[in-house]
Amino acid sequence: MSRTVPRPEDKLIELVEFLAPIPEAVPVARRHVAEVLRGWGLGALTETAVLLTCELVANAVKHGSSAPAPLTGRARQQIVLTVRHRGGLFIEVWDPGAKGLHPQVRNAAPHDEVGRGLHMVDTLSRAWGHYSPAYGGRTVWCELALPAGTEGERASAR
Repeated sequence: MSRTVPRPEDKLIELVEFLAPIPEAVPVARRHVAEVLRGWGLGALTETAVLLTCELVANAVKHGSSAPAPLTGRARQQIVLTVRHRGGLFIEVWDPGAKGLHPQVRNAAPHDEVGRGLHMVDTLSRAWGHYSPAYGGRTVWCELALPAGTEGERASAR
């Protein structure tokens, strides 16, 4: 299915993608974010935004959902990726996660194979955090500053 990515001057500043909670969701999210940023004239942010998106989606796949549900329960098991810009580029990943469990930056030992992702998010983003929406689950988000003089920055000021 082909999707038309709106331009910033079209005033649409948010796109949402529903992802299955499986490892294959990570490259789907990567392509989605790269496509959206190209369409919004924010190509300068692509490398960093894609890296952070991959980290947030991978965490949601690993920690945010239980085993795949039968088709009747599939909607509850989705991961929701939201990309928006207005004064910054915001990437949000919602998952149905276990109540009360929230992401935390870990201090990984040199030999650890995992545990550095949120350090990366903390270092490369202007801000990041998480919250629990009233409807359940959890949302982890990060914000990137828009490059000065980009089309996206001018559009977000409208």
